[in-house]
Amino acid sequence: MKRAPTGFCLFLSAEILLTLCTCSMAQDVSYFALNRSEPLTEDSSIKLLIRGERRNWEDGMPITVILPGKDAESYEHVAKNFFGGDGQLMQRHWLRMVFSGRSRAPIYAKTDAEIYKLASEIPGAFAVLKSTPPEGYPITIGTIP
Repeated sequence: MKRAPTGFCLFLSAEILLTLCTCSMAQDVSYFALNRSEPLTEDSSIKLLIRGERRNWEDGMPITVILPGKDAESYEHVAKNFFGGDGQLMQRHWLRMVFSGRSRAPIYAKTDAEIYKLASEIPGAFAVLKSTPPEGYPITIGTIP
């Protein structure tokens, strides 16, 4: 004879499920670094920027996109969350954008720390990555859910 799950087992199962969901959601958070005084307010604007679908800021200044290179900690994370695949898919997307003349070539950084460094040095830069930003960079940093 099988017994029905007790209340404690159901509670424990719910706790485990909640923990798993919270962990998976926390891993999908991305950070962006922006070297501009105007804030980004819409998620759609961020996605247009990271995919190279905007070339210039509203004032005409060119947008410099900084992406994680193959060795960077955020490489696969950014590819999966913004391009729907692996890092090679992200790079192929950008090759098509650049060679069709629709976008300028992005800068590929070797590490997440280099991404933040470059974003703070290049006016009009925009970058997206997985790692938590270090303290003290004079740039706008936000999260992308």
